[in-house]
Order: sequence, then structure tokens, then C-alpha cells
Amino acid sequence: MSGPQAAPGPGDPGALTGSDFWDDFWKKTVLPVLPDRAKSYERCYIDLFERHFSSAPGAARTVFEAGCAPGMWLAWFHMRFGYLPYGCDISPRGMALTEENLRLCGVAGKVEACDLFSYKTEKPFDVVLSIGFIEHFDDPGQALARQVELLAPGGTLAVSVPNLTGLNAWLTRPDFLAAHNTSVMNRPYFEGFAARAGLETLFLDYIGGFEPDLVGPERPAYLKRGVLKALRLLRRLPGAGRLDSPLWSAFLVGLFRKPLA
Repeated sequence: MSGPQAAPGPGDPGALTGSDFWDDFWKKTVLPVLPDRAKSYERCYIDLFERHFSSAPGAARTVFEAGCAPGMWLAWFHMRFGYLPYGCDISPRGMALTEENLRLCGVAGKVEACDLFSYKTEKPFDVVLSIGFIEHFDDPGQALARQVELLAPGGTLAVSVPNLTGLNAWLTRPDFLAAHNTSVMNRPYFEGFAARAGLETLFLDYIGGFEPDLVGPERPAYLKRGVLKALRLLRRLPGAGRLDSPLWSAFLVGLFRKPLA
């Protein structure tokens, strides 16, 4: 997950989390950090992105990430496809980690310490990315609309939200669940968004299988913790990470193309 803007003000979409939440979230991050195929959910993202994006020799393509800390995906898009990385984040700790991570990875990026709605750019981007971002707003539609504004004609919007519904909702701590807007965690929400925005849907589906790192019952919840332990054992079975369903999969991901005109 990455962090959205700080406390809401007049006319903004109402953030469910602020910079303190994300400063605490990133405090255990060890640099440098890049997507790791050994981690099942990151492997699912890598496989998906490699199917839909490619290198373009001689072309200065750009990628922008909303809530970009700790710079893992920005670095990967540059190293894998040559995209020039841009991003924004409101977390001071997250911004420091992002800048240092890009430096350690040998990637020259341009990241800004600001929220998505105040971010300024001279040119729109070929790819606009947000992973674990829009679900932290009372009105996620405004965050999506702003990302579409930042996207160049013919560009691709990549949006991912955790799936904290079904089994995952039951297993997740209430305080953690409260920091997420679960109304976006379903296909119809994104189908409606794409139709209203006039975007072509390239991919919209659940990925990751059951991901035990996504949830964490409260310590006294012995039944839930027992179920989680059993599911972790099942998760190790070959192919378990490819068994996807709205009832248990870790993430819902959409890739959408903006029309050329």
C-alpha cells in the first residue's frame, strides 16, 4: 500500500488516513527495496505488468505513481521498461525512503512531497499507477478522476486495491479495516468508473490467491488466528497463488486505456 493525502480540507475527497499513519506504516522498511518474485503477491503484479507493458527504445515514456513510497514500483518500471519515474506522497518518512531507494537503485526520478490533488505537471504521463491508494478516501472517485486527468491520451491507468471483503474482511483487525473504503473492492465499481470516464478496460480481475500477509486478526481472536494458520499452510501448496475469487483473493487490479482523442 501507498499513502494518500493528509487530513481532508474543504472540497477534497476526505482521506481516511494521514501522514502519521503512513510514517508508522513505513518505519520497518529496509532499503533497497524492489518487487520480489519470491513474494507471491508481488510475483502476480510483475507477471501482470510484464504482459501489458514493454520497453520502447528511443522513446522517453513516463510513469507516475500516486502515493509512491517507498519507490519500489517506480524503480522497477524504470529498470524493467526504461520509464522515467515521477510520483508524489504525503508521508515524510515515505518520501525520504523513496528518494533514498531510487538513489540506491541507480534510478533518477522526480518525486514530490504533496498530495495527489495539488500535484502539478507540465505533461501528462504514459502510465499512471496507484497500488493500495484510492481505498483510503471517503470519495475514491475523485482520486480516480484526478489520475485520469494526469494520464496522456493513449496511456494506461493501473489501479489496484486490496480485497478486504469476504474471508479477508472476517480475518482483518477492525481498526485496520476502518482505514479502508471497501465500497471500491468489487468489479462493478471499476466497470462503472471506466464507463463514465470513457476508458477501455484492458484487464480487471482478482489476483494473488489468498495472501496471509494481507490480514491479521486481533491476538485474542483464537478462532480467526487458527483459521489463518491453516490457510497459511494451504497457501504453500503449488498453484495456490493462482486460485482467485472475490471471496478470498488478495487484490483487485484494473488496467484501463485512455482514448487517443
